[in-house]
Amino acid sequence: MKYDWASIKKDYVQGIEASGGVIYPTFEDLAKKYGCNHGYLRVKAGREKWTDQRDTYKAKIEQKIIENRTNKLAAQQADFDFDVFQTTKVLMNMTKLRIKEVGNQAQKGELPSLNELDHLARVVRHLQEIGKRALGEEGVIDDSIKIQIEKV
Repeated sequence: MKYDWASIKKDYVQGIEASGGVIYPTFEDLAKKYGCNHGYLRVKAGREKWTDQRDTYKAKIEQKIIENRTNKLAAQQADFDFDVFQTTKVLMNMTKLRIKEVGNQAQKGELPSLNELDHLARVVRHLQEIGKRALGEEGVIDDSIKIQIEKV
C-alpha cells in the first residue's frame, strides 16, 4: 500500500489548521489518520529529521509573528510621531502669532513683561524639543541662548 508521505510529513512539520489555530499531531495521530504503521512512520520521520524540520518551521513562524508585531508597532509609532509633529507645528504657529503681536505692541511703546517673553521663549524651546523628538532626533537644545531687551 502506498501512502501520501508528502502530506503526512507536511501535517507533522507544519501542523494542521484547526479552530483558528494550528495543532501539531503526534506520530500516533498521523498513523491513525493515514492508516499507516506507527513504527514505520516514526522510523521514517527520524531518518528524515522531521522533528528538526518542525522545530525550524515553528521558529520561522514565531519570527514572522514577531516581525509583524514589530512592523505594526513601528507604523503606529510613526503615525503617533506624525500627529505630534503636526500638533507641534500648529502650536508653533500660534506662538509665532503671539510673538508677532508682542513685537507690534513693543513698536508702539507697549513693552511686554519679562515673564511673558520668558514664557514664549520656553514654549518655543519645548516645541522645538518635541518636534525634534517626533522627527527622531535626540539632540539637546543649546541653553546658552540669552534674550536681551532694550528699551527704545
